[in-house]
Parts: sequence; C-alpha cells; structure tokens
Amino acid sequence: MCKKLGVTGLVIVAALVSLWKLGWLPYIHQEVASIQDSMKAAVPAEKDIGVLERELGDLKPEINKQSSVVAKKSVELDKMNRALSLSATNMKEREEYLTQVRAAIKNDKEFVGTNGQKVSKDKLEIHFAQKFNEYKSCKEVYAAQAETIEHKKQELAAEEQRLQAMRDQLTKFKSRLELQRIELAKVRASQMQNSATGDDSQFTRVEKMFDELETKVATEKKQVELTRGADVDNTIQTKLETESKVKKALEEYDETFNKVASDKK
Repeated sequence: MCKKLGVTGLVIVAALVSLWKLGWLPYIHQEVASIQDSMKAAVPAEKDIGVLERELGDLKPEINKQSSVVAKKSVELDKMNRALSLSATNMKEREEYLTQVRAAIKNDKEFVGTNGQKVSKDKLEIHFAQKFNEYKSCKEVYAAQAETIEHKKQELAAEEQRLQAMRDQLTKFKSRLELQRIELAKVRASQMQNSATGDDSQFTRVEKMFDELETKVATEKKQVELTRGADVDNTIQTKLETESKVKKALEEYDETFNKVASDKK
C-alpha cells in the first residue's frame, strides 16, 4: 500500500514538473481559481450567512481565552499591589525606627532597645549603620517592586484593550451580519414581488385570450344571424314574386277568357 502511494506521489510530482516546464502551471492555477470563484458565486447568500454565524460563534472561545488572560494578570497585579503595600508599611516602620536611633545618637543619649536593655552610643552607631543598610536594601527592593508593578499595569492595560477591541469587533461583525440578513430579506421580498408580477402578466395573458375567444364567438354568432336574416329576406322576396306572378296569371286568364266568352254571345 505504501509502495503504491509512493509511486502515485512520484507520478504527481513528475506531472507538476512537466506542466511547470511547459509553462502551463500558471494557467492551471488561474483556471482552478476561476472554478473556485464560480463555485463561491453559485452558493446561495443564505448559506454564506449560516457559515458566518458559525464563524462568529467560533470567535467566542478566543474572547473567553483573552478574558482569562486579563483575569489572571489582574489577580497577579492585585497580589503584587498587596505585597507592595506591605513593603511600604515596613519601609515606614524602618524609617521611624531609624529616626529614633539617629536622634539618640545625635543627642548623645542612651538608647533603650525593645528588650529594655540600654545600648551604648558606639554600639548604637554600629546598630544604626546596620539597620540603615538594611533599609536601603529594602528601599531598592521596594523600587524594583514598584517598577515591576508599573510594567504589569501597562501589560494589563494592553490586554484589556485587546479584549475590548475583540468584543467591539465581534459586535461590529454581528451588526454587519444582521444588516446583510435584513438586506437579503429585502432582496428575497423583491424577487417574490417580481415573481408575483410575472403571475399578473400570466393572468393578463389568459384574460386577453378569453377576450379574443369571446370576440371570435360573438363574430361568428353575428355572421350566423346576418346569414339567417338574408335567408328570410330571400324567402319573403320569393314569396312576393310568386304571389305577383300568380295574381298576374289569374288576371291575365280572367281577362282572356272573359273576353272570349263575351265574343261568343
């Protein structure tokens, strides 16, 4: 099976190479593109609307994914802000403590520690230097935290803008799709109206055929009536002529034979 597939692949490659050498490959690409365009044009607009609806549905997981990114970064930023707030409190406490120690050193007074023990000035100065160095390290860490938080804020703002842009784009897509659905409904209604107009033309054509038929029948009927009237006139004329001939014959007979009879007398 694999051998057959390999041979088939080689044949296809060889055919493509031959077409490329003959210069036919671009024309084949153009013909394929033309066929694809024709197939797309033949697809009803309702199908395209259905496909777009599914595509818009597939955009929702992308938006949900982006929402998850925003939520995660937002939670991380909240944790960092809380940590920064604790660092700020710690810094303030350190500053207040250093202020007290520095005042004690400056006034050359004994300093009473938190455990109630008194600390000499020499030890207090060493202690102050140690705590001041710790304070400076904490301050550097605090500055780094604040800078990191600022970057995180910018990242979060960018992700939020991207999420909003995706939501706005989806809303626009839905509006455009709804607009096309309305326009297509208008087109279909217009097509139905045109179809109805065609039906009216058919009714008009049938009505005209009836008019022509009725005119033809009425004409033939009139011809029959006229022919019948002519026959009646001919019958009357013949009858009158016959009566005239008979009367004339009788009169001629009476005149002739009455004269003969008179001569005999």
